[in-house]
Amino acid sequence: MKYFSVLIKKHQVLTLLTIILAAYFFFGLQHIGSFITADEHYWVEERIPRYFDAWSDLDVRKTDINDKPGVSLSLVSGPALLLHDTTTLDCQEKEGWFSGCDPTETSRIYASFRLPILLVNALFLVLIFFAVRAFTDRNIAIGTVALTALSPHLLGLSQIVNPDSLLWSSGSAAIFTFLAFLRSGKRSFAIWTVAALTMALLSKYAAIMIVFFLPVIVLGSFIIDRSFSPMRPRVQVISLLVISAAPFLLFALFVPEIFVPAATKFRENYLTAGTDSWLPWLAYIALLLLTAAISLLRIPQKRLVSASRISLVAARAFAGTFLLASVMLVVVRHILPTWDIFTVLPFDIKDITNARYFLGRYLSPLEIAVLELHPLVFALPIATLVFSWFAIGRAVFLPSAHRLSIFLLLGFSLVSLVAFGFSNVLTTPRYISLLFPIFAFFAAIGITEVGAILRKKYGAWAYSVMIVIVALSSIGSAFSSKPFYANFDNIVLPKSSILTHSWGYGGYEAARYLNALPDAKNLTVWSDYYGVCEFFVGRCLTAYTFDPNDVRPDYYVLTRRGQIRYMSRADRWEELSGLVAYRYYDRTNPDWSLEINGQEENFVKVFRLDR
Repeated sequence: MKYFSVLIKKHQVLTLLTIILAAYFFFGLQHIGSFITADEHYWVEERIPRYFDAWSDLDVRKTDINDKPGVSLSLVSGPALLLHDTTTLDCQEKEGWFSGCDPTETSRIYASFRLPILLVNALFLVLIFFAVRAFTDRNIAIGTVALTALSPHLLGLSQIVNPDSLLWSSGSAAIFTFLAFLRSGKRSFAIWTVAALTMALLSKYAAIMIVFFLPVIVLGSFIIDRSFSPMRPRVQVISLLVISAAPFLLFALFVPEIFVPAATKFRENYLTAGTDSWLPWLAYIALLLLTAAISLLRIPQKRLVSASRISLVAARAFAGTFLLASVMLVVVRHILPTWDIFTVLPFDIKDITNARYFLGRYLSPLEIAVLELHPLVFALPIATLVFSWFAIGRAVFLPSAHRLSIFLLLGFSLVSLVAFGFSNVLTTPRYISLLFPIFAFFAAIGITEVGAILRKKYGAWAYSVMIVIVALSSIGSAFSSKPFYANFDNIVLPKSSILTHSWGYGGYEAARYLNALPDAKNLTVWSDYYGVCEFFVGRCLTAYTFDPNDVRPDYYVLTRRGQIRYMSRADRWEELSGLVAYRYYDRTNPDWSLEINGQEENFVKVFRLDR
């Protein structure tokens, strides 16, 4: 026993990482083949196979498989293709309906595509640990990885065959390894930055904002804290240019369609992240020129000191404003629980301007700001939220050894939220997943700072008690949402509110109920959303238009998300197909029901049709 105690103490970091990754896999493997979300079938059945077919046929025009582009997803999940003769589900499938699906085969196919994502993200967690340790310390690195690995939304994303599932991990790893490179000067971190950034760009074009922010990080180290990096400014600028350019070159190797002369629109979407605006590139070039000027020109020390003071005041003001806005948002949600932007608007209207269809008016700038910040504040586990607030507040009001890192990464977070607003995109937890590891980093700093205060004032036991409470809280967040991680919201969100609809969760459970009914194979089911038909052994459809003489549903499977889609045209669907689901949504006597994470508003219900 003494031998094992000494061995664990000697390899403490390895032991802690092993425990964290074991917890990550314990939660991540739950339910991994027992749901299907929107658009996943496109990736599994069409896009991923198409990417490998393009290389097999040496047809570079086919390597552009989607506007995400989702190539990293193809590279990671692609090996699952070797396990299946076909990834099309083993059932008779037509436009909008399925018949005779095999639930076991459906689970096997989707689990095989999801498991590699879970494994790759675990490797990114290890990379994040070494990167954060390089520019902070071991405790903050462990805390960052632990809080990231146990974040319910990141666990949920790691189970989904979608480009977002790899953006949060590769994108945050790129930022952390770049900071590690500046701090340590080690070339290995520069290589890892290029690799992670390439992976992020291959996941989603939106990752280009990371490239645009790299000069800001270098400028911050120049102006706010010159002691942050041991490298000469000129070397930093040259490294910045190489690290920024290399991912674009590597991207072209994996998506060679970019070289096709006729692919003008593709190149434009890629370089503008689908916004068709070149203004970010002008800002990026201006930042590069400013960075080069500060590093190459001999600027008087007096001016540098003045610039440092002004920059520090501005950074503290922005951080203080963010902190105040976050706290006030929590207060306002409880004071004004019926504010129409929360009770009337669906959570995924995508374009902000679409709010007028639900509210009868356009959103004000204040309302847009509130909505863009909302999912970040309420999707973070409570320990991450509170300790990140502490770290940011301490950096604003008191000297902090990690002030530069906090201000830079908080600046990136704010720029990201503002960019969504200007791009007319309403954020959801999935869209801002890249920010979750950053706030886990803030929280890890906050935990170490609070721990130092407790240890000094009360002794080591108080610090140990705090760590246990934080660990139990983080594990509790994951347990409370298991297995529906992507629908997690923290305890400061009013109980009557939800952050996101079920998005396919509960469909497997509904199908399991239906499959247990007598003569299930001869039943016909209509579902208002994905994730049911693929697991049902009878006849099942999601189409809104069909011949009522040919298809007469025996059961409806209804969801909150489907209700929003269906009710907007309920009269049309009844006229065309005889669908009368609108009569059932508000009924209180379903044959079977499930409330996702105990939220009454986030339901999946099964009703037998009245005859």
